[in-house]
Amino acid sequence: MEIGIIGGTGAFGKGLVLRWGVCHRVLIGSRDAKKAETVANECRTSLDSATKTADIAGYTNAEVARQAEVIVLSVKFENLGPIIESCGDSLKSKIVISPVAALEKNSFFQCSTLDHGSAAAYLQDNLPASKIIAALHTTPSHRLRHWDKEISGDVPVCGDDSQAKRTVMDLIVEIKSLTPIDAGPLKAAGLVETIVPLLLNLKLFGGLKSTSVQFV
Repeated sequence: MEIGIIGGTGAFGKGLVLRWGVCHRVLIGSRDAKKAETVANECRTSLDSATKTADIAGYTNAEVARQAEVIVLSVKFENLGPIIESCGDSLKSKIVISPVAALEKNSFFQCSTLDHGSAAAYLQDNLPASKIIAALHTTPSHRLRHWDKEISGDVPVCGDDSQAKRTVMDLIVEIKSLTPIDAGPLKAAGLVETIVPLLLNLKLFGGLKSTSVQFV
């Protein structure tokens, strides 16, 4: 499978690249193609040093949107608009994974009030021909980038297309010790997105280095 990580040069995106790069062709997207190529080289070198053969390449976000079968939007909410504008046509009929939450911080983190109800709903309204799946909100980038170590935790997954949801859940299973859980339709994504500021506040006030979620 060809997986594209738009905004893949950040810590979270690089973690996904390292986790999936030994099983799939992974394309790193950035506004700066040279930056994406540099990160792709770094990821290949890291995996090659552990005798893991990796198929990783770097391109512009627009080129990644054109090439990849499954797209992860590893960006902040405020960057979704420009990505929709520049890549929207290329995302038609494709699976688009959103780990995005609209956040604001004053003295603590909280979700911004959105007319659409959630970042995932905003994407679906603006990319009606795409298969939006909300997932990976609770996966910590700090642990994700250490590709040789397991991450324990549950991953709620929301979406309206059952086949697309199954594809995303199968990809999550490939990240050792992560457990995807069907959390309902895309309208339920707002409930999952509100977990993100909670986890950030636990880090901010509780002194936790990284956080994950497990449902028991």
